[in-house]
Amino acid sequence: MTGQTTTTREPAAQAMHELSNLLAVTLARAEELLDEGADAESRREAVESIRRSVLRARDALGRLQRVVATVAPSVAAPSRQRLLLIDDDPLLLDTLRGLLGPAGYEVETADSGEEGIERYRSHRFDCVITDARMSGVSGLIVCRAIKDHDPTAHVVLLTGVEHDPEELQAAGVDRVLMKPTRRANILEAVRRDTL
Repeated sequence: MTGQTTTTREPAAQAMHELSNLLAVTLARAEELLDEGADAESRREAVESIRRSVLRARDALGRLQRVVATVAPSVAAPSRQRLLLIDDDPLLLDTLRGLLGPAGYEVETADSGEEGIERYRSHRFDCVITDARMSGVSGLIVCRAIKDHDPTAHVVLLTGVEHDPEELQAAGVDRVLMKPTRRANILEAVRRDTL
């Protein structure tokens, strides 16, 4: 493994260096296009330069992918947890996706309780975060429907109000996050091994 990694490191580094340079050139030429004082010929040259850089970058990326493919079979990639976020507020969905995606989770969203239930029934998710108050089907109904379908499901309820503990237990809620909540609390809640 060490010998193979050493032999692939140099071509990978070369491809990455070339990609970095090509991106810098492309950015510089794109800025030339935005220059209001540039004449038509300068703009045409900038567009042609960008086209050539993109083609070269595609070739460099292809080389890098081939290098990675030779190493990838010998390196077990960790599986990413799949999360389902359910809320009728698009801003909250985008915020949560922006938080959880970069943290290494594969995130899907549903903008209603009904859609969330259907999506869970047709796909496998490691965790569901649902808002409590939504128009139509509430978060507690979503929790119960998901637990009825899959008793092992890990369901987190996001709410701004206190709920009766017996009501939460009856719905099958595993975790409750009170709004507003901190990033660390959300990341902890989606990890099943912290329960």
